[in-house]
Amino acid sequence: MIKKCNDTNCNICKPIRLPLHTFENIEFLPDPVLSNSNTDCYKKFETVYRTDTTEQFRSTLMAAMESTERAPAAVLTNTKVRDIIQCFQCGKFQCLYSEKALTVIQKSQFQLVIDE
Repeated sequence: MIKKCNDTNCNICKPIRLPLHTFENIEFLPDPVLSNSNTDCYKKFETVYRTDTTEQFRSTLMAAMESTERAPAAVLTNTKVRDIIQCFQCGKFQCLYSEKALTVIQKSQFQLVIDE
C-alpha cells in the first residue's frame, strides 16, 4: 500500500502538505490486484480500496522478476559473501557475493560506490 511515511529523515517521501489531522485520516492506496475474470486487467479501484492487498501484482515487480537471472546455487554460499549492504529504500539487507576475494584496489573501488 502506498502512503507517505511522514518521517522528516526519509530520503524518498517528500514532506506532507496537508494538515496533519487530514493526512492521518487518509486511507492507504491499495496495490494493484489482477481481475478474476480477465488476468490482463486489474480490478477496479473501488473494489480494492480499503482492503488488504499485497505487492504480488505490482507491474514493476512482475517485470523485474521476469527479467531476473537466477544465480547458480553454488555461487550463493556463505563463504563467497564479501559484504552486506542495506537498501536505502526498503531497509532490507543484501549479501554481495564474489567468486574470488577482492583485491585491495577492488575493495577501495567498492567502498567508493557504497559511500556515494
